[in-house]
Amino acid sequence: MSDLDDFKAPYVDECSDLLGERGEQFAAIATGARERRRPNAVFRAIHSIKGGAGAFNFTSLVGFAHEFETLLDYVRNGKVELTDEVVALCIRANDLVADFVAAARNGEELASDYGAEEKERFKALSRGDSEDDEDGEPMEEFDIEFTPVAVDLEHK
Repeated sequence: MSDLDDFKAPYVDECSDLLGERGEQFAAIATGARERRRPNAVFRAIHSIKGGAGAFNFTSLVGFAHEFETLLDYVRNGKVELTDEVVALCIRANDLVADFVAAARNGEELASDYGAEEKERFKALSRGDSEDDEDGEPMEEFDIEFTPVAVDLEHK
């Protein structure tokens, strides 16, 4: 077991807590409680999950979380409306993030296209595409640059 493995278990536990919190937020949003603090809370949670995933080199989780985070940023900034479609997509995405986290905890790899349909929908909504219009104009670029950097505790 490496030193990095000592940090992996607390990270996974934190992810479980964050996913539970996000689930509660989306359940409230789905029932009509759509005040600004809710999208902000889910954005912060996915941002934390993504950051930790980068440290552990969980690239699939980072990629999915980044696209999800981008959509959530547009929602919280009013560029994407929090419609029932978006809420349903986010609830589904929360379940997929839980699957990515479980795979990371167990040292497993999900299929390379796992969550691809949802990622494409995140991108389409972020571009401004509606369900009926696949040729929406691209929105302004997401303003947070993220480069995952894996933690290396091995001294060579």
